Parts: sequence; C-alpha cells; structure tokens
Amino acid sequence: MNSLQSLKNNLSNVIVVGLIDAVFKKTIGFEVNNATDLVALCGSVAMLALSAWLIVRSHGAGND
Repeated sequence: MNSLQSLKNNLSNVIVVGLIDAVFKKTIGFEVNNATDLVALCGSVAMLALSAWLIVRSHGAGND
C-alpha cells in the first residue's frame, strides 16, 4: 500500500511541476502595460512559489 501512495504522490508532484513550467513559459511573452497587469504577474509568481513550497513541504512530511 505504501508503494501506491508513493506513486500517487510522485504523480501529483510531476503534474504540479508541469503546470509550473507551463505558466513560466506563458509569462515569458507577457507584456506589462499597466499596474493591473503587474499585479497579476506578481500574483501568479507568488502562487507558483507557494505551490513549489508545498511540494517541498509534502516531501518533508512523508519522511517523518
């Protein structure tokens, strides 16, 4: 049963990292024309950082 749980954790991590990669590819061509665009860009980067932190934290929680 531990093997199946490990597989699910790894698969979810791969999906989240793939989504992070896709968002970064989209933000490369993003033009900031006003303050609202800048806030949206900063918010998306903050959410990506939070999701990456949660992935790292979940790996640490499984090792206890």
